[in-house]
Amino acid sequence: VRATLVDTLLEPGADVGGVRWAYRWSVLSQGLSPVSSELALPDLDEPAIAPGGRGAQHLLLQPYSLRPGMRYSFSLEIRQAERACSTDIPPHRAALSMATLTVEVSRPPSGGSVLASPSNGTELLTRFGLSAPGWQDEQLPLSYAFGYAASLSSSSSSGGG
Repeated sequence: VRATLVDTLLEPGADVGGVRWAYRWSVLSQGLSPVSSELALPDLDEPAIAPGGRGAQHLLLQPYSLRPGMRYSFSLEIRQAERACSTDIPPHRAALSMATLTVEVSRPPSGGSVLASPSNGTELLTRFGLSAPGWQDEQLPLSYAFGYAASLSSSSSSGGG
């Protein structure tokens, strides 16, 4: 998931009119399904989850950082970090802007199976048909593709001498 607010943001540390801007992302969960109170929100300070951290202009989350079936609200606060020249504006009147983006993470399809017909045969000689009946999802239509993977096992021998 990548959430970016572009129109009103400046590059981190950009100096415009003597003003530097600071960014701070936060996240809240608004669960769509029953969730234990121990549900951990993504830690925006953990590089394995959010490489740029909560202080980055662009929030970038690694794949699988969010739980399927959950709704998350990401908030961005932009604040005046410092002034390059002196000013009469008190800190509590410094520029502040906030925005919120809500993301719903869809659940994977469920309830189906993959069938091969016939169920037995000889590779390269038997023509197999594949089907995937019974799958259900909130977002339709579903699409799928069949493929194959080469065997991961290989015979190896070690010799001495």
